[in-house]
Formats: sequence, structure tokens, C-alpha cells
Amino acid sequence: MDHDKARAAAALLEQVARGELEASAALNGWPQDAESDELLNASWHDLSHFAVDDDIRKKDPLYQAYQVSGLLKRVKQIKEKYGVL
Repeated sequence: MDHDKARAAAALLEQVARGELEASAALNGWPQDAESDELLNASWHDLSHFAVDDDIRKKDPLYQAYQVSGLLKRVKQIKEKYGVL
């Protein structure tokens, strides 16, 4: 996997987790051909769930925290696997 793609994916996930970027925008900006990588594919699926669960997160702060922590966990996994900062 291209380290630039991994770096871009991690950055998008972090921006969504921080509330700096809408999940739909992150999905539109997701690196092409990233689905061939198991970790990036799983991260894309997590981001997809995050995008469609906006209404639930607004009603349930615990679910909000759960989903945000899941995105940040993926960021950590990507950074560790690919050695990206």
C-alpha cells in the first residue's frame, strides 16, 4: 500500500473525529484503490457507518463517543502499520 494513501486516509479519519470535516466529504476524498488494503477497507466501512449514523450520534452522546473512538482507533492502526505521522 502506498504510504501517501495511508497518510491521506488517516488524516481524513482524524478530521472527521475532531469535527473538522463531514464524513460524507471524507468519503468523497477517500484515496482511490484503498479497498485493496484490508485495514483501509475496514476504515472506509467504519467511516461509512459514521456518515449514516449522524442522527443517532446527535441523540446519544455515548454512541457519539463510541464512534469517534472507533475512528481514532483506526487512525492509530493505520499510523502503526504504515509508519505515517
